[in-house]
Amino acid sequence: MTSIDDAAVWDTEDLVRAKQIVQLLRSDWDESSWNEFLADRIVLSVKPGKSRINQFDWFRIIGSNPYVAGRENVLRVLKGISVDLGSKLSATAKLVCDHDIVLLGDLAMQPEIGEIEAISEPVVLYVGLDEDGKIEKMMLAAIELRPLVKAILDVARSGASHRG
Repeated sequence: MTSIDDAAVWDTEDLVRAKQIVQLLRSDWDESSWNEFLADRIVLSVKPGKSRINQFDWFRIIGSNPYVAGRENVLRVLKGISVDLGSKLSATAKLVCDHDIVLLGDLAMQPEIGEIEAISEPVVLYVGLDEDGKIEKMMLAAIELRPLVKAILDVARSGASHRG
């Protein structure tokens, strides 16, 4: 849980910048916007896990290594995946703490043969900011919901058992 002291780390400029970055991540995947927000030493990673995220053409763009480093390389990858993310990523929750931003959401997937309608995969988009408020770490990962829900329930149950 974030305390008042943690919130004091952010000044008005930091909060405005974080809000701009969240807006960029939620809807405005315009490549020209990225120049303003990326640090020179940025690292991007994509972790599809066992999900269908690999149906996208990202791995042709990224290559066999799920990590991409350096501003120019990351810009190239973001340019290649921005159409999919801009139209198919639906962020349902955002968490901002210190210099970290986490968006939880869904990525719309094409139906596979035999499926009647499209489905979505739960994903997390993590962004770590440097001291200047620029993005130095980004990660897009599929979420395994069962372990996440179990962890949340464990915390909720342990908190409830301490009260009564």
